[in-house]
Amino acid sequence: MDRGLLLAVAVVATVALAGCSWVAQEEPTQTPETNDSDIMVPSFRLDDHRNTLANTSYAVTVQVDADTDGMDRNETIRVRSDPETERFRRTNETSQRTVDIYFTASTLYSKIQDNETTYRNQSLDGLNRSFDQYHENRMQLRWLTEIYSFANFDRERNLTVDGREVTEFRLNETVVGASDTAQLTDANGSVYIDRDGVIRRAVIDVAGEGENGPFDVYIKYEVTGTGDVTVEPPTWLSEAQNATAANTTDTNASAGS
Repeated sequence: MDRGLLLAVAVVATVALAGCSWVAQEEPTQTPETNDSDIMVPSFRLDDHRNTLANTSYAVTVQVDADTDGMDRNETIRVRSDPETERFRRTNETSQRTVDIYFTASTLYSKIQDNETTYRNQSLDGLNRSFDQYHENRMQLRWLTEIYSFANFDRERNLTVDGREVTEFRLNETVVGASDTAQLTDANGSVYIDRDGVIRRAVIDVAGEGENGPFDVYIKYEVTGTGDVTVEPPTWLSEAQNATAANTTDTNASAGS
């Protein structure tokens, strides 16, 4: 993950907005039971989401656009993971760089494109990393946490989206932090959770004026598939297999859950 983009998002979250939980409310009648107390939405919603995806194949897409302090950064993250074939793939794309990672049979293969194209392969046997660890820890949950940190959400309604029953939560209010130097001019957000507890889509879009000028942050987290997701070997796999094995630690694989 690009440190500049993380800093840009962190600056907005810290200076402009505070608070990291949804408004407490009654559970909708058609959403799944939870093990935690039905008081604060984020903790048990994330647990339901994580536990469901840990036991099935999944595809996740995250889009991040942050314009703050004159820095315009964007990134798209795509993840596909299939426990049946024990294959995992993640692609991080920015305007400057694309990192494509494929994990199978205890070996990590990667293709990095910036000013040049670099292929790598690395056995992870010595690092004690299994497929299950990749599958369970690379759902990009940190972006859901980012979305939750910007605002409170209220249950809106139950509805059907793409043939699936979901509960819709809409942004109720943003929480301005201790600093009064940031003024929000626009804020929108929504979260859709299905009956299995999967957070199918979560979006936050905020804009305003800060001490150093205008800012705009957009984050969209979406589960685009579950249960029947397949992961095909990339077309560049042979180049990575023929590359010199990397001697570094698992740096490319650490782009977060």
